Amino acid sequence: MRGNGRFGWFFQAQSMQLTAAYIDNRFWGRMYFLSCILTKVCKQTTLLNSLFTDRRRIIMGERVQRQIVQFNLLFKQYDDIYRSAAKKFDMPELALWILYVLRGKPDCTQKDLVDMLLHPKQSIHTALKGLVNDGYVVLECLEDNHRSKHIHLTEKGINLAKSTADQIIQAENRAFSTLTDEERKTVLHLFSQLSSALYGEVQKLK
Repeated sequence: MRGNGRFGWFFQAQSMQLTAAYIDNRFWGRMYFLSCILTKVCKQTTLLNSLFTDRRRIIMGERVQRQIVQFNLLFKQYDDIYRSAAKKFDMPELALWILYVLRGKPDCTQKDLVDMLLHPKQSIHTALKGLVNDGYVVLECLEDNHRSKHIHLTEKGINLAKSTADQIIQAENRAFSTLTDEERKTVLHLFSQLSSALYGEVQKLK
């Protein structure tokens, strides 16, 4: 009893230290275990995020491609409207476009037509020659430059333009008028932006 009383405090202190060490070891053991779990969860989360990011990128790419196809179809349909009109008027499409330009710019040259219609010079020359031969237009040399000629509609050409190109212009005005002024500005702005971006990308091609 006396021995126990003398050394009891020592054994009690040792027991408390062992208990504290046990609790401390259990705590850090649990922390390590939690750390391992969190590390694994983080890796899995990173992998899932990567998979989701790739999936979103694929979905976005597919969506953009569908929109491109839709836009190209609309653009071709828009072009086809003018081809159908030329067929309805029983005349070549390029000849109709030349009349169209001449109604807005009575004094223009063959170079002006090439710049405005974006057709090869030879194609413009062939279509113009046909209109000249049919008596719809005449070519007049410029006083200061005999190599360049102004293109003018004859009376016969004016009458043809009134029944063809003028009808196209009026139809365009009615169609554009179905949009508000803000919508028309938006269409022009977005198409100009897209055209510039596409031109820049195509210039990078080798």
